[in-house]
Amino acid sequence: MASTNPNEYRWSKTRFPLLAALSAAYFAVAVSMMNPAYPAELARLVILASGTPIPDPRRSGPALANVVRGQAYLFDAGAGVVRQAAAAAEQHHISALEAPNLTRLFLTHLH
Repeated sequence: MASTNPNEYRWSKTRFPLLAALSAAYFAVAVSMMNPAYPAELARLVILASGTPIPDPRRSGPALANVVRGQAYLFDAGAGVVRQAAAAAEQHHISALEAPNLTRLFLTHLH
């Protein structure tokens, strides 16, 4: 039986592109890990922070960056995400994670 809830349709309509983008990105990362001839710079997954439900000034909120062909795609943006991205850019030499280059953000859930 089909649902008559319009929010359910909207959720499935917006969820598919997000899942497709995540799937493609994870596939690119997996291929680069299995095939040394595939340039690692095409796709990288960087955990910027893992977050915690307990407020802690020493920890940043959850955030993950998927860098594909020089473009960073941030997934979630907890507290301190720009600071964490800048630190990762410097540490791993990923210019896509420098603050002015952070132009794509996906929010997977809200609190």
